[in-house]
Amino acid sequence: MAFSNAWTALQNSLSVGTSIANWTADKGLLGDHFTVVAMDSSFIEVDTPNANNLQRVPLCDFELVYKNWVGYTAGKIPRYVLRDGTRFSKYVISILHWLELQLGGALP
Repeated sequence: MAFSNAWTALQNSLSVGTSIANWTADKGLLGDHFTVVAMDSSFIEVDTPNANNLQRVPLCDFELVYKNWVGYTAGKIPRYVLRDGTRFSKYVISILHWLELQLGGALP
């Protein structure tokens, strides 16, 4: 898997205004959503009901989670490992899961 391919797919599929369902591998859909409010080649910014400010998630955080994605979704890497690497794990995990669904079930 090459992260650059996944990032390109994400940039091409995701758009401002998209609502993303909060999701984790352990619990599935958690019932709340957040909205994409800005995108750039180096970040995705989201608005979430539980945060006081917009959350700007940098490209490097997506890459960190992407590198662990197969292990995370297979239950071999616990979420706290991702959470310890990025404070934006909630958003990155949910967005990558959204991308999987858009692409038919697998990240590039």
